[in-house]
Amino acid sequence: MQLPSIAQKHKQYHIMDNMKIDTRIYQYDPRASLCHRGVVILVDKDERVHCLCSSHYYGNFCQYQNQRVTLTIRIGQESLEKFHVIGIVIRLVDHTGLIHSYEQITYIPVINCDAKYNLHLLYQDRPKNMSKNYSIYIDAYNKRNLTYITSWIFPVQFLFMPVNRMSALLTVPKYQECRLLCSDKYLESLRNVNTDSCQCHSDQTNWIQYKCNCSPDSICVGFINNRSICLCSLTKVGPRCYLNSICQMNTCENKGICVPSDPRHSLANFTCVCPEGFSGKICEEKDVQIDMSFSDVEPTGSLLIHFIKVIKLEEMTEDQAPTRITIFKKILFHQKIITFYMALPFHLVFVQLENVYYLIALQHEYTPSIVISTQISSSQHCPHIRELDKVIADYSILHRVKYYHAI
Repeated sequence: MQLPSIAQKHKQYHIMDNMKIDTRIYQYDPRASLCHRGVVILVDKDERVHCLCSSHYYGNFCQYQNQRVTLTIRIGQESLEKFHVIGIVIRLVDHTGLIHSYEQITYIPVINCDAKYNLHLLYQDRPKNMSKNYSIYIDAYNKRNLTYITSWIFPVQFLFMPVNRMSALLTVPKYQECRLLCSDKYLESLRNVNTDSCQCHSDQTNWIQYKCNCSPDSICVGFINNRSICLCSLTKVGPRCYLNSICQMNTCENKGICVPSDPRHSLANFTCVCPEGFSGKICEEKDVQIDMSFSDVEPTGSLLIHFIKVIKLEEMTEDQAPTRITIFKKILFHQKIITFYMALPFHLVFVQLENVYYLIALQHEYTPSIVISTQISSSQHCPHIRELDKVIADYSILHRVKYYHAI
């Protein structure tokens, strides 16, 4: 056993001297360990023991493991449009069309572009019925107008396992794809309730209206335990979307979209999705606008724009370091001026056309919310090091410094 050094001892004593020591004595209650993977609560005056179980366990003492599907998904989109809010509905469905459990996600591409979601979908039967086939149905909707976008289906395999772990990478298409996955038997389970469901036969889509108990400005996306699964608009919340959300009074400025936050993923009450050119918590800040045209340089179909923030050497810390932000921009046919925006501080802006770089903006001191008009010309070309004068470049460092201006 290695004893601490004298310096370590002094450090430990110093910490002890500054700690507030709680002198209260806690007595161990054996009832605290009765619930396996659960929380003990005492009910009524006689202090009857009850266990609060997580969704993974059940039983009087949380002693049984729930059979379930653990799903990890990451979402992306084909479109470069940032002004999107996408509602994702995930359902565990058997081959008869019965929905066993479901989850909903609100995906904001500009904020959640690299987020992972871990979901747990439970079976209704304990244990699950091994004679049935199960699948994960995932539907995507535009939350701004509740229009359908697309669907995915993933069969659940290896049913003998108590917990099935699955992962999926979902790419939301740029345009609507009508392949909503609902079979005849699934539609039969939707009778007597009110929803828009898509029944696909031979690539033909028929929209059939059923009754449901969701609010008028929401849609039904399925039914579970004789209750509707409702997809709410951005201004409504609740199981049936009858409660006004915090976004009922839109506090986002400059035509920003207010999105109620999911408490599972964010502690904020709402998030503002800002239109291009604005940023801030409520879209109150105007971004730097750069209008760029072409002089004697032939534009290509697209370009990369690199924003670089410079930090002085004496100011560099772990939190303060030089940064580079790169954005992609398409160039339309006959487009004369390209406009783009940047919300974060920068000092240098380079445009990359294929493998050629041009310096288009330089700020010694960053100025927010300004408009910069510039153009790409051959005089702004940044040559590669191999294009420099090789004779001078081969000099020693001290010798080369004298000719730096001539390289």
